[in-house]
Formats: sequence, C-alpha cells, structure tokens
Amino acid sequence: ISNALDNRLEIREQEIQIELGKMDVKKQRAAGMIQSDLTSYLSQNGYTNPAKVGYDVALSNAWDKMNSNPAYGIGLNFNIPIIDWGENRTRVKVQKARLKQTEYNKESVRRNIEGEVRNLVADFNSSLKRLQLLEKNVAVAEKSFEITRQRYADGDIDSQALALERDRLNNAYNSHLSAYISYQLMLSDLMRKTFYDFQNDKPLI
Repeated sequence: ISNALDNRLEIREQEIQIELGKMDVKKQRAAGMIQSDLTSYLSQNGYTNPAKVGYDVALSNAWDKMNSNPAYGIGLNFNIPIIDWGENRTRVKVQKARLKQTEYNKESVRRNIEGEVRNLVADFNSSLKRLQLLEKNVAVAEKSFEITRQRYADGDIDSQALALERDRLNNAYNSHLSAYISYQLMLSDLMRKTFYDFQNDKPLI
C-alpha cells in the first residue's frame, strides 16, 4: 500500500493542485497589500557633424545640448488600497476554501487507493489459493486416469468408463488453465497499481 501511495499518479496530481492552491492564496493576499512599481529611463543625444562644422565643434555642441536637456528619469509608483469593503479578504477566504477542498480530495484519493489495493490483494490471495487447489486436483485426476487406463488394459472396465475418466482429466486441466490465467491477470493488475514486482520482490520504481 505504501508503495502505491508513493507512486500513484493520482496522488501526485492532487499534490500539484495543493501547491497551486497555496500559490493562489499568497497571490490573493498580496493583492490587498501596498504595491510599488519602480521605473527608470535614460537616453543620450548624439552629435552631428555637418560638412561646414568641424568635428570638435560638433562634439562640443552635442555635449552642451545633453547637459542643458538631460533625458533621464526615475519613477516610483505606489498602489495603496484604502477601502475595499472586505472584498480582498473575502477572496482570500474563497482561495483558502478551495485549497482545503483540494486537501480533502487528496485524502479521499488516498483512502480510495488503499481500499483498492486491499481488495486487489484479497482477490489475488483467493486466486492463488484456488490455483493451488486446482493443481492438486490435476494431480489427483492424473493418478485416477492412470489407474483407470490400467484397469481398461486389464479388461476390468470398458471404453466408456475410460472415456469418462479422460473427460474428468480434461476438465481438471481446463479449470487449472483458467485459474492460472486469472491469477496472472490479477498479478499484473496488482503490480501495475502498486508499482511493485511481487515475483522478484522489489519495487518497479
């Protein structure tokens, strides 16, 4: 059961939803707090070098223009909630309720998986016991058929009695085969839902 709870995707999905729910609660709380936004800009004017003006003169003019007309600034904006009539508090409660519901869902999924695995194990054990019983029935049917065949060879019984015993042996084989297939299917289903290799006694992951 513990191996199934550690590896089943249903549990992982619920855990992801819980983490997302916690993030939503924090985000909604932050919406009711003081928020700030810092912006800045800086630009510089280049220089021009007309054909009739020397390079030194053009550079000097550009420097003077940049000093006299600076193009830079910093802005800081604040968003201060004054009165929201408890709207944000209500939204936070809604997000908390959704988070709590997700946590309940996770616990419900855990209980369902535990019950599912317990039922699978019980069915698997029953299937194994039935298979073992039918293996004994096959052994008994084989011995009985050998005795009947010897009696037929000795002339003690007729062919009809031999045919009847052969049918019993075939029925024992068929019942055993059906039980074996059912056992293997249950074993495969149990391994798939618990992520554990029961034949080699080790986790699959």
